[in-house]
Amino acid sequence: MKNENNSKKPSLRQKAEEQLKQKFSTTGFPLSGTDALKLLHELRVNQIELEMQNEELKLAKEQSDILNRNYSDLLNFTPIPYYKLSREGEIVDLNLSGAKLLSKGSLVLINSLFGFFLSDDSKPVFSNFLNKVITT
Repeated sequence: MKNENNSKKPSLRQKAEEQLKQKFSTTGFPLSGTDALKLLHELRVNQIELEMQNEELKLAKEQSDILNRNYSDLLNFTPIPYYKLSREGEIVDLNLSGAKLLSKGSLVLINSLFGFFLSDDSKPVFSNFLNKVITT
């Protein structure tokens, strides 16, 4: 079934070939031998450059993944509760200590209103604090 869908859609190669035909239809496609060699050289240089850029991107992604894991580990395993709240007071992110303090799972707490876990006496104080943080 996938092959039927793929055969109906033009491949990237087919699209590229069509664009190539359109470009060279205005400039005259038959090239001299030296022009063809120049283009071939340029193509090879570009291919090597793209391969090098691809390797750099792979390395950057690996480094980013490592840093992200380190940050997540540091955040999750610190004994101090951490909460990231939206302007409305919803929990956007939290660490394991924060979830443990509220006696719920992290996934359950995401998008919950933090004020729900406060006593009625504390809610106005928290609301004022959140407003000050947002405005400043």
